[in-house]
Amino acid sequence: TIRGREKALGKPALTGESSPYYLFHPHCPRRIRETLPEAKLIVVLRHPVDRAYSHYTHNRRKGREARPFAEAVREEMKRLPGEERHLAADPHADSEFHRHYSYVHRGFYVDQVARYLEVFPSDSLLALCSETLFAQPQQTMDSVCEFLGIDPLPGKLEFTAHNRQAYADPIDTETRAFLKTLYAPKNAALESLLGREFGWE
Repeated sequence: TIRGREKALGKPALTGESSPYYLFHPHCPRRIRETLPEAKLIVVLRHPVDRAYSHYTHNRRKGREARPFAEAVREEMKRLPGEERHLAADPHADSEFHRHYSYVHRGFYVDQVARYLEVFPSDSLLALCSETLFAQPQQTMDSVCEFLGIDPLPGKLEFTAHNRQAYADPIDTETRAFLKTLYAPKNAALESLLGREFGWE
């Protein structure tokens, strides 16, 4: 517990909770605001094309997905908007498809971040780039500590990626090109919203 941690440290401590689905679910920003109005929010964003394919291959390993990636993307583009409308209209609704097969739509980061900024002040949210986190862990974590108002972490930081596995097949060229074109305006809008560049090509 947080109190046990504070007793062991001999000083105040912070605790957190994380889930990728918190960013994507349409009702999460309001629910978090109502429960924890002083919450500090940290989002770690990955190149959306790479994120989509990683999500897909994760489902393949879990036995949830048997379709080729291009086919899964086509079906999602047809079905996911309706699932989003269903969830938005009913606070008690659930959608297995929205949770597990939202490969492409989870990469529309600007829509999701904007939802949080509608209910939280902008200084409550820190957006990180996952590529930078792994390339420059010390610098990135120093910015996290500053955001949280805590002392920098001691020692030299080196992060190792866990659960990393080689993909059985690369994304086909046509699907990658489609996704890059699809994401380009969303990425530009995200950079404009946050006032920073992510460098995703």
